[in-house]
Amino acid sequence: MFMIGDFGLSKMMKDANHHAEDIDLQTNAMILSDCSDIHHTAGVGTASYASPEQIESKSYGTAADVYSLGLIILELFSNFTSEHERAKAFLACRRDGELDSGLKHYFPEVATLILACTNKDCSRRPTARDIQAEFQERSGDEMYRAEVRTLKLEIAKKDKLIQSQVEQMRAKDKLIEKLENKLASLESDMDATAVQDPADGHTVRN
Repeated sequence: MFMIGDFGLSKMMKDANHHAEDIDLQTNAMILSDCSDIHHTAGVGTASYASPEQIESKSYGTAADVYSLGLIILELFSNFTSEHERAKAFLACRRDGELDSGLKHYFPEVATLILACTNKDCSRRPTARDIQAEFQERSGDEMYRAEVRTLKLEIAKKDKLIQSQVEQMRAKDKLIEKLENKLASLESDMDATAVQDPADGHTVRN
């Protein structure tokens, strides 16, 4: 089970008396209808997880949270090794609706869910109830196999990284050995050309 905290998205809505009311970010637990006409504070929130309608300062509802959930799932099922890699994957998903080939290969159902959640059209995104119902239909064995696939993918990526580092170390060892041999050769040449004068102890060269 995962608990997802507040994204820091401040909502602005009119109460029953039609007075503007700021919702406290730390106590906000308000649930809004999908694609509702309730207006929110524009430009507030974590941009990388924000839905298109939030960024464009339009009215938005719970479908915006489903969009953010899609990006969270993308992050959970990926193995980003840097912020740059994460940003690149988010951009591909947000702008082009594209996911990493490995994720689509190992987790096709999850990839489908991510793309559905991050649909640019908020009316075409699944609701939280839809997502819950889909996962409840899956058996424990299916979830177990998905977890095993995740672990195997992680191991394969780490093995590839370790192999790359081993190859880099071997290349560096060869370079060090080459430089040491070159240095020894230079020192040998210097010794061969240097002759010690027995009369005054000075070194003379041929």
